[in-house]
Amino acid sequence: MIDPKIIEEDLQAATGHYLLLKKKVYLYFSAALLTGVLATFIAALAASNAPLFGKGEGWRWTCGLIAVLTAFSSVLTGLRERPSSKQLDKVTECVGKLKALRLNIDKENAIADYKKVVENYWEYIREK
Repeated sequence: MIDPKIIEEDLQAATGHYLLLKKKVYLYFSAALLTGVLATFIAALAASNAPLFGKGEGWRWTCGLIAVLTAFSSVLTGLRERPSSKQLDKVTECVGKLKALRLNIDKENAIADYKKVVENYWEYIREK
């Protein structure tokens, strides 16, 4: 049988990775959404009234600001989708499997199941 302390330590490590990745994905998502909405709002204001930065050259500054915000939003979306979302799915699965092992549902296959968890999710339970 597997020592419950080992499973508990691994579960705590995996949960720490889960919380960190979840926070990172949420931060990127929120920032990308905010900058995209802000760019759209500025473009709508400029289209309905006039450029935000005065007359004449104001259009150039307004369009430049919109372009920067849109580019920043795109970069943040790319960073969010990079490995973070896939890693979040994987670490969520790891936490679930460790919780199942902790409950000791399948005592006969516990060692084999734990071995699979370590093989598939070692980066979340062994890197501290």
